[in-house]
Amino acid sequence: MIKFIQELSPPTGSQMLDKANRLAANALALLTVYGIVFFCLDYSMGYINTAFVNLTLTPLALIAIFLLKSGKAVLAKVIAFVGGGIVISLINFMFEAYTAVICFFIPLLLSLQVIFHDKEKIYSKSLLIIGMIVFVFLLFSDYRIEGAYVLNLLDIKYQIALNLLGSMIFSLLIANFILKVNSDISAKLHNQGKELMNKNALLNSTLETKDKLLAVVSHDLRSPFLAIEASIENVK
Repeated sequence: MIKFIQELSPPTGSQMLDKANRLAANALALLTVYGIVFFCLDYSMGYINTAFVNLTLTPLALIAIFLLKSGKAVLAKVIAFVGGGIVISLINFMFEAYTAVICFFIPLLLSLQVIFHDKEKIYSKSLLIIGMIVFVFLLFSDYRIEGAYVLNLLDIKYQIALNLLGSMIFSLLIANFILKVNSDISAKLHNQGKELMNKNALLNSTLETKDKLLAVVSHDLRSPFLAIEASIENVK
């Protein structure tokens, strides 16, 4: 499975960007499964409209995976973020009661800080501003579409539990990525420091050998030069 995920994100030459693309591939694979699972759950509970809205995540994620594998990583990430934000917003408007579906905006916004790197950062900043505006609007708005589902107390608790669990999984995935990157960077710095110390020790050893060699050569050449100097004095 890990090898399959790695094959979804071809190498770019940048270690950080490769890791970011791998996280995007993991998130897209999870999004594919999420769309199918929540389609089945909502459909079985009679929420047909939200079921099909959730199902759109699966083809959306598959398209993004295809783009990612084709080397169009930025386009894949933007499509996944925008599509995910639209789905979250639509589902929020389709339920009369609060179902905590907007909690998915938290890992969605956090992911912007880790799946975009180097020159891609301009996209993350733009999408972050848009995402924050939408999140605040959903948080304080009472707007609901006509015919929104009215849930009983049990269904509300069920929806909240599922949405919180799903958002936690995405958040843990991002947290795990950040910790792994920090660990890799620390290990790399440690190895570089150790290599630098070894090179420094070798340089000091070389300098000491050079000093000893110069001292020996200076001592061995001193006597012949003194003899030559004395002979020249005698000739004069």
